[in-house]
Amino acid sequence: MLNGAVVVPPSDAFGPCFTRTVAELRRFDLGFDPAVLVSQDRIVRGLKQGSEAERAGLRNGDRIMNRFPQDAMQADQSATLTLRIERGGREREITYLPRGVAVPAYQWAARPCGAGKR
Repeated sequence: MLNGAVVVPPSDAFGPCFTRTVAELRRFDLGFDPAVLVSQDRIVRGLKQGSEAERAGLRNGDRIMNRFPQDAMQADQSATLTLRIERGGREREITYLPRGVAVPAYQWAARPCGAGKR
């Protein structure tokens, strides 16, 4: 892992009642430089061309006025993000799905176990 190799736990790593599966999940992607959120002015920069944020109407130079919980959004593939922004002295809301490219991800699913086995 330290050398960059992917370490894949065995399918039964969580016990005999679980099996490893692969699902296509879209990476969490704000569509702009995430450092914006910890900057004092919170001005959008580094907007990614073709991102969900750009398609929703976000622009470089918009000032983000609200805060939001990123941890919960990262865990929920369908969670949308509503940004309250200021542009040209006017406030507006922009809502989009903060996701990027789909990548294969390992998950563990419950499977039937024999009665009495643990």
